[in-house]
Amino acid sequence: MKELVFPVKEEIFQFRVALMGSEPLIWRKIQVYSDISFEDLHDIIQIVMGWTNSHLYEFRFKKYSITMPGTETSPMDKSIHIYADEVSVVEMLKKVGQKFLYLYDFGDNWEHEVLFEKRLPVNPHQTYPVCIEGALACPPENIGGIDLFYDTLKLTHEDRDDVDPKWVDHLDELYGDYDPFYFNLDEINDRLKTKAKIESNEDYILEEMIADFLETRETPFHLADCLNVLDIRKTGKNEKEIYELIASSGEVVVDNNLFYPRVSFLKDFAIRITPTEFEVENSLLITGHRLIPFLPFDILSDEAEFIYNQAPLDQKDIQLAVEELAHYFGLLDIDEIPVIDAGFHLDGSHRVSLLAFDMELFYKQNHFEPGDSIILKMEDFYRGVFSVHYDPISAIKDHEEQMKAWDNLFVASLKRVLQESAEKSYLVKQLMYTYFYMSRSMTPEQMKIPGTDVSLLLRQTKDIICSDLEDNGKILHFGSHVVVNLVHQDS
Repeated sequence: MKELVFPVKEEIFQFRVALMGSEPLIWRKIQVYSDISFEDLHDIIQIVMGWTNSHLYEFRFKKYSITMPGTETSPMDKSIHIYADEVSVVEMLKKVGQKFLYLYDFGDNWEHEVLFEKRLPVNPHQTYPVCIEGALACPPENIGGIDLFYDTLKLTHEDRDDVDPKWVDHLDELYGDYDPFYFNLDEINDRLKTKAKIESNEDYILEEMIADFLETRETPFHLADCLNVLDIRKTGKNEKEIYELIASSGEVVVDNNLFYPRVSFLKDFAIRITPTEFEVENSLLITGHRLIPFLPFDILSDEAEFIYNQAPLDQKDIQLAVEELAHYFGLLDIDEIPVIDAGFHLDGSHRVSLLAFDMELFYKQNHFEPGDSIILKMEDFYRGVFSVHYDPISAIKDHEEQMKAWDNLFVASLKRVLQESAEKSYLVKQLMYTYFYMSRSMTPEQMKIPGTDVSLLLRQTKDIICSDLEDNGKILHFGSHVVVNLVHQDS
């Protein structure tokens, strides 16, 4: 399985690793980042010594035993046990000169003395980890331990006629072309560079993997489900990293350690849009911020697709004065407004070009009047496809009580979000959580009759206002709260 860890690089520790009982001494000198985990250190020792990473391992300190993640410990063992992926090197090593034991393969019992030699600053021209010195080749795997290694190694140098026949084939199998004096520093560092290159790209690779995974999920899932599908072995360190990447993706709501993809609860909600007089008079619809949070992040509002009478509606190029944009795009950040041509001076009188849906056929066939509504129903979340339906103002009066209840639940759910942690502190995510909380209290049938156009409802809710975030984006907050230098915490 793929294992993904992401060390933060600050300081360099230099170690000498020596295979105990070897004569002459088999040893390596390595430099590593100080805050790598002991699981990372295990991987590095395996590479520099020449082992094949085929057995269990353990690091031993006076009071502590640092073991391979998931291994069970004996109740007779009185040392304090820590999994190797849960503790960093810098947490255990406080002074130069400290020694500890690295044990590999509990059968052959290869013991290594690890000496903490130096603290060094990071060399920006050096790739880490790096092996800087060493001598001799480590023994072959599964040879039986250090004593049997030297006993059988002697046999390989004797005349085959003098060797017990039962050993001949076994020696060939164990040793092959083994050369005990072979040590190639360049080869070792090439393998270490390959490891470093993989790790330097893993944050990008992992984000891509998670994005692909989320595109396929339409039902709630646990972290273990994601790890299983992506074939990633869980460790304490990467578990936290992956959890945070999923939670901050903007595509899920987290509730009791269960991830709910947006589509799992938004798919049943209908969306009410009440066109302005300008839109009705000009037979168009400007989607703007009205589709928050019903569009994936990679689809802009003018890239949505509207279906009416089983055919997609066309779009047309329109012009608006900059001062008119706020009514349709006020909840979006400036770089989210899909302007076709903004010219060079965005003052209030300047006009910009953008795309709007051509609603002439829809308005004409439904005898659309100001005050009537458009109801959108999600057909394909990932492609941003919605079917378009007519809801006259007369019908609105028929389900006035249901709409009022919807509005009250929306406002109550939004206020709950605003009272909770800053983890949800940007507008799209705030509204996503709002709809999630609503979905916990509504039936699918109730979701099909939306309340007031949300952009209008937010304007009517006087104690909740919208402000700009310092690093782009918008946030909703209580009007009584002073918003200063807000930072966008998630993306």
